[in-house]
Amino acid sequence: MKHLKDNQSGQTSSIEPSGILVEDENRKIVLANQLFCDMFAIPVPPDQLTGMDCSGSAEQSKILFKDPDAFVARIDKLLADKQLVTGDELELADGRVLVRDFVPIHIRNG
Repeated sequence: MKHLKDNQSGQTSSIEPSGILVEDENRKIVLANQLFCDMFAIPVPPDQLTGMDCSGSAEQSKILFKDPDAFVARIDKLLADKQLVTGDELELADGRVLVRDFVPIHIRNG
């Protein structure tokens, strides 16, 4: 495990491996990694997710979260706002806490 030291506070925090999911503007999966699949008990290798539609995945996985409706509403808001969000904490029903970063990528044509 890697550690990062905050120079101002002197505190050390852990850098954990990250589950990664990348979707395109049509909510199709472009990339996922094995840790993402493991975190959500997805029973296929991540490369088999490429091209799949994510639009219904929040509804399907909301039961994993402490506040299922808030989880879905938050995803809808992130997608609508299209703004950078980091450190968004997600409480799971089993007591785990995940930290989500939402990073929209804007590509200008021309």
